[in-house]
Amino acid sequence: MPSVRFTFMRNLTFVLVLLQCSLVAPAQKPQTHTSSDIQLALQKLEVLGSVLYIAAHPDDENTRLITWLANDKKYRTAYLSLTRGDGGQNLIGPELRERLGVIRTQELLEARKLDGGMQFFTRANDFGFSKHPDETFSIWDREAILADVVWVIRKFRPDVIITRFSTEAGVTHGHHTASALLAEEAFAAAADPKRFPDQLKQVQVWQASRLLWNTSSWFFRGREDQFDTTDLVSLNMGGYNPLLGKSYTELAAESRSMHRSQGFGTPLSRESSTEFLKPILGSRPQGELLSGIATSWSRVPGGGAITTQLAAVRQGFDPLAPWKSLPGLVALHNSIRQLPDNPYKTVKLQELERIIQACAGVFVEASTARTSAAPGTELPLQLEVVSRAPVSVTLQALSLPEVSWDTTLVRSLDPHVPFFLKHSLRIAPTAEISQPYWLQKEATKGMFQFDKADMAGEPQNGAPLHALVRMTIEGLALAIQVPLVHKHVDPAIGEVYQPFVITPPIMVTPLQDQLIFSDDTPQQLQVRVRAGKALEAAELSLALAPGWKSQPAQLPIRGLREGEERLYSFQLSPPKKAGTATIEVQARLEGTTYTRGFEQLLAPHFPVQTLFPQARLGAVRLDLKRDGKQIGYIMGAGDAVPTYLSHVGYEVSLLNPAGLSLAQLRQYDAVLLGIRAFNTQESLRHTKDVLEAYAREGGVVIIQYNTSHELVSSSIAPYQLRLGRGRVTDEEAPVRILAPEHPALNYPNKITAKDFDGWVQERGLYFAESWSAEWVPLLASQDGGEQPLEGGLLVAPVGKGYYVYGGYSWFRQLPEGVPGAYRLLANLLALGKGMPK
Repeated sequence: MPSVRFTFMRNLTFVLVLLQCSLVAPAQKPQTHTSSDIQLALQKLEVLGSVLYIAAHPDDENTRLITWLANDKKYRTAYLSLTRGDGGQNLIGPELRERLGVIRTQELLEARKLDGGMQFFTRANDFGFSKHPDETFSIWDREAILADVVWVIRKFRPDVIITRFSTEAGVTHGHHTASALLAEEAFAAAADPKRFPDQLKQVQVWQASRLLWNTSSWFFRGREDQFDTTDLVSLNMGGYNPLLGKSYTELAAESRSMHRSQGFGTPLSRESSTEFLKPILGSRPQGELLSGIATSWSRVPGGGAITTQLAAVRQGFDPLAPWKSLPGLVALHNSIRQLPDNPYKTVKLQELERIIQACAGVFVEASTARTSAAPGTELPLQLEVVSRAPVSVTLQALSLPEVSWDTTLVRSLDPHVPFFLKHSLRIAPTAEISQPYWLQKEATKGMFQFDKADMAGEPQNGAPLHALVRMTIEGLALAIQVPLVHKHVDPAIGEVYQPFVITPPIMVTPLQDQLIFSDDTPQQLQVRVRAGKALEAAELSLALAPGWKSQPAQLPIRGLREGEERLYSFQLSPPKKAGTATIEVQARLEGTTYTRGFEQLLAPHFPVQTLFPQARLGAVRLDLKRDGKQIGYIMGAGDAVPTYLSHVGYEVSLLNPAGLSLAQLRQYDAVLLGIRAFNTQESLRHTKDVLEAYAREGGVVIIQYNTSHELVSSSIAPYQLRLGRGRVTDEEAPVRILAPEHPALNYPNKITAKDFDGWVQERGLYFAESWSAEWVPLLASQDGGEQPLEGGLLVAPVGKGYYVYGGYSWFRQLPEGVPGAYRLLANLLALGKGMPK
């Protein structure tokens, strides 16, 4: 069972997600192929061109172009996203930062499964919105990220590189501009043996033929210069592929819709569209994107004969009897293998071997009934191999290289008669746990850190265990490698798969990310202990900062079975003085201290993701006063604010906006709307008048940030309020108090500049850009070199009560335990109490 970090608000959501995911989460079952898949693969086998698309974030890629390149032109196509999107918002749950990066990584991989592209990343950490590339490069290690881009280019060897953004600074996100600058620099650096020479032990230098910018009218919105297509390369994205049963624009929309955490569900378009590209470096294409570049087997010495053989196989392919093509495919394999060594030879042999396996109907699966195992433990597994075609298939050997297990057997496979082998093996005591490789070490603000250089660019870890099956198909020796997966049979839905993982022997997960103390009252810290193997005895304790105390100091752990979880509790007492600290949960087992937890990210559109984060939490002793206790909360896109308000003594009730009534709202001291509530809660269009009536009777309505795009109502407050895109991205930007005597800045806490110390990622976002005279701006802040923004915190009296619009990012600050954010929000919740208007 995964840990539930946001226990106050997520219990019901968690159960629903579990049910939903068990029913519809993408399967991890071995892939099978239709005759249409084989025919499309044969077409791609004829094409040796490649294109690399480069941008900054998940969702920046142009799925229309990627889909068309991969499926119409049949080029090897890949997307290099510099970041994993950790710094964005999440429209499907409360996960932020590293957890959001894992979600968006999986969304990109699911998108590539649909559009036919490959996926790469760099070590860049998405630290949040950046207004200028200079700011971006002051946080990112420019040379290290350039090395990653060069590595991907040298490894993938694209003929053409396409950027999503231009190098013009100040017109878009600083990460966007940085991606274009790095792409141009890497275009030359990848071909220079003096740049990053250590890479040349594994890859060769590579010079792409051209680099282009995928421009559009979108980049010219609000500018004096108009979008002019005169000298641009235009590509028509229309077309229907009968082998796929869809148009390329339909596929692109399905791919785009995988970005669910960003709310990018897209209607399926069946119309043609045109993409425009501006040549930047290298030769200019003439008519075709890869014009002047050999994209057939003619680019390989001796490849002419391959073209002839491949054409004959394609022409003779029988979709009702694909195995009839095996003699020609085996001969083709032998011919390619005899060619001089070159990068295309390796790639195309791999493609061809998958086609041969598909034509023979060979199915290989390595599975275990266990979802996980700890190093040094026994693991039962089952291997299944079957051929479903009337051809000669002989099984030669089975092995698991990671555990040095190998068995030789020469066995002919009869069609449709599966061969099963059950075996038990011991996981190596030194086996690494299945933590995502970029999260194994603590990241800096701008960079992920990892030791394995060969993992650079990779979207995710490989499976911890693989089965290697050696066989001959029509006399051709093949080695088929498949990951070990967990499989069980659900009585309601049949076979269920998920990735198998290696865990620590003991995992300790604090159920709170932060403990927030507003007074001396001790609080309970709950720790979920999970056994990665059978545990006879261990000890649980907390590493505390000076002044913090726990009762008891240690807790014994006795007799946990493998996979069992138990809850343990400490009473934590804060020091008298306000301050912050970090607490580490530790388990002592067999002379070793373990400090990692266990979490699973579950969603219906990607496989279960298992994480082992460091078992640390923040502890904050606040100087905080409250007036009022009962808070109503209307969720928007999803945030953890209700949880953290409950930690400091508020009683928070989650409200259904569809059924709001004035009588219901009268019991609350204030009603707080979650982030993007007016973007995501359609029913607020009809019930916002109830909120206004509540305020007129003396209530307080606080609206956290919304985007101006796709509001459910043109009016979100009683008075004129126009939202903009203004934001302050520097979390250390000075904040000026505009109305020092306003009650919101004086009661029950005196707000000063010190309350804006220690903020994380940003000051705020989507500030209001204009408002009527009824609104009072309380604060002003700006990023360097910009004009002050006053629309981040606005208060207006409404009848006997108040309305507040707050772009300052409490949804980020409260989970991080930022004291001033709690104090400011407490004052807003207390408006109308203690001080006159």
